[in-house]
Amino acid sequence: MFQSARSKMLLTATALAAALLIAFGLYSYISGTRLQRENESKKALCTPADYAAAVADADGFKDTYVYFTGTVMGVQTEKSTYNVRVSPDGEDAHYYYVAYTSNQIPTEVEIGDKVTYWAKSGGHYTYETLTGDTVTAPLAYAFAVEILEEAPESENNTQ
Repeated sequence: MFQSARSKMLLTATALAAALLIAFGLYSYISGTRLQRENESKKALCTPADYAAAVADADGFKDTYVYFTGTVMGVQTEKSTYNVRVSPDGEDAHYYYVAYTSNQIPTEVEIGDKVTYWAKSGGHYTYETLTGDTVTAPLAYAFAVEILEEAPESENNTQ
């Protein structure tokens, strides 16, 4: 009888664990699908960003949905937050400052990747560089990215 009760408890615990895993998987799938639908709806609102206009007018580059293509010039990560510098013309001095979390965009980009970001514009972002210079760039809060072309492998990356 003791063995039978123990077996029933084990079977019940296993069934409960399986049900929780199924529920979590279903929730994750539904959440992911919902996020994809929301992103597609936001993408439909996006217009091409004009880098020169974004630099010239911070207020004009605020609270609008935009998309832009460029080369990744720098990537900073801290925990699940990404700050990416994306240059529309390949010049290191010309770039959008793109911010997002890995929860929003699970894709990792690398320096040299050619990408398209869809984002909500955030005006300008001003910060101090490691050398003490003050830099201002158009700010974009990204919700989607597509890597169009990966950066070529460098000698340092191959082994």
